[in-house]
Amino acid sequence: MKDIPLISTLIGLAKAGIAIKDALLFRKLIVFLKETSSVPEEDRKKIVESLNDSRTAEKFGEKLIILLERMDSSQKSSLLGKTFRILAEKKLRLKNSGEFHLLLIAFL
Repeated sequence: MKDIPLISTLIGLAKAGIAIKDALLFRKLIVFLKETSSVPEEDRKKIVESLNDSRTAEKFGEKLIILLERMDSSQKSSLLGKTFRILAEKKLRLKNSGEFHLLLIAFL
């Protein structure tokens, strides 16, 4: 089927689309990590410890990736990173995970 020009063109376009999508996600992830890199190691460890079981940590990671993937610009990734940093530095406190979820939705 790859020998058929239309099919091979569609396959090529699909692969290119996936590559572009992955590249955009990678860029947003780099921007996010750059913003959070100034969080002291001790604070990072506390965040990891607060995700006390592997399932919670896995869900957090999945939600973070999904959120970054849905964002339409790197600027929002930067803002999310800054917000995460502020939370890690305890300059902003949220009462529960529901408030954090609402905060994350505001970035979309």
